[in-house]
Amino acid sequence: MRITLAPQHTEVLVNQPEDGMGYHRVDITFSDGREAHNVLVFNGEECHLSEAYENVRIVRVTHRDQS
Repeated sequence: MRITLAPQHTEVLVNQPEDGMGYHRVDITFSDGREAHNVLVFNGEECHLSEAYENVRIVRVTHRDQS
């Protein structure tokens, strides 16, 4: 399922270096407490997640430290 991130989450990524051409690797925290790790976000705004996360609000997007 394709998800477009809310503007406040996109803003977090705009200020981070890309992990590759046009993408970031992030961890996502959802309102029900679940987390998705190592998710690719393309162009700072779009990712693909399992349908298990449908209708669950994203509360935090954290850029993964690649060091």
